[in-house]
Amino acid sequence: MKIAVIKLSALGDLVLASGGLKAVRNHFVNDEITFITSTSGAELYKDSGWFDNIFIYNSKDKSLSYLFSTICKLRSFMFDSVIDFQSSSRSRWLTLFLNSNVKIGYGASFFYKNGASPSYVKLSEIEVIKEILNKAGINGKKAYELELPLNSHDIWAVSSLIQGRGDYIIFHPGSSEKWKTKRWSDENFSKLGDILSKKGFNIVIIGSKKEVKIAENISSKMKVKPLILSGKTDLNQLIGIIKNGKALVSTDSAPMHIAAAVGTPVAALFGATNPELSAPSAGKVRIIFKNLECQPCIKGDCDDIKCMNLITPEEVYKNLEALLFENK
Repeated sequence: MKIAVIKLSALGDLVLASGGLKAVRNHFVNDEITFITSTSGAELYKDSGWFDNIFIYNSKDKSLSYLFSTICKLRSFMFDSVIDFQSSSRSRWLTLFLNSNVKIGYGASFFYKNGASPSYVKLSEIEVIKEILNKAGINGKKAYELELPLNSHDIWAVSSLIQGRGDYIIFHPGSSEKWKTKRWSDENFSKLGDILSKKGFNIVIIGSKKEVKIAENISSKMKVKPLILSGKTDLNQLIGIIKNGKALVSTDSAPMHIAAAVGTPVAALFGATNPELSAPSAGKVRIIFKNLECQPCIKGDCDDIKCMNLITPEEVYKNLEALLFENK
């Protein structure tokens, strides 16, 4: 049997799908599985061994011509079943026009012959995957068993990047430019870094190339300088760095989900977004959320970002201390 599995974006959601993706592979052991995903998804799972084929879908191309040319290419695969973990407007149209008898996703029966009906209560990403697995005849609890592949080359590369530093804690201070309300101040990260340095921990800062200035600003305020790896890692190296760290301090972002998936304790800072929907459902996680009347507002901008500014370095350290104790 030929099976198509769709999960297009975004990176954090691709990480959250790992339990579901592996469960599909383990359930359909002898079947041919094609993973339809983004460039990030292809890089993330290329060494997993869970897929016979990986088909890259360019999510940035919103044109109908690209959508229908992709549908034509995919129809040539002659899939028997389609499992749509994305369940977005774009992936639903992809599923609808693929010539398969079984179509499973989360949404209206117009798109899915065997779909899971949407709940009146908004579900988290991982709860949606659970519902889809159940409809596919797979134990939905497998959705919570997150796992990310890491090969020996990536482990060697991480050792080279870390430069022989001992126990380290990772900071991920950045966020999408559209989500200023997810940011904790550079000054707070610096103060937390100094507290941790006094406790004998090295600090490693990760992020994209666009976030290098954030890392440099944090470093400039710290007494013991951190190792800045922002913009210097590929995706698999990033996973390795997070996996080998003692803990991660992160905003609501993909590294938070990566840490949960690889078993690294994470102190997750939440402001405008809803931790009930966005926080990891598994792993060693401490959610730091002030629970103000205005939270969660789901707004990308705010005049004072009070919800994040009220989180203190001392509060985050206490949560980290608890996580590190639990990890022993």
